Amino acid sequence: MLEYRHSLLSNLPALSFQTPGLRAAHPVSMVIIGDVEREQMNENQWRSFELFRTSLRDVRIITYDEIFAGISMLTEALSD
Repeated sequence: MLEYRHSLLSNLPALSFQTPGLRAAHPVSMVIIGDVEREQMNENQWRSFELFRTSLRDVRIITYDEIFAGISMLTEALSD
């Protein structure tokens, strides 16, 4: 993911010439991985995972179950 981000920033002048208005001052990348519930992590493993993903500067790691939970909450909020 960091390589893709680097490539985007390196090629931004050429890309913005082809696509006027394209800007990317400090893009954040996102990686969608796994299902925490299925992994059945214990408390130490979960804490380690949280420490790892929150320590990353330019990459956000999110799990499928977190996405589905967010969509579910949004659906419930919009249907009320």
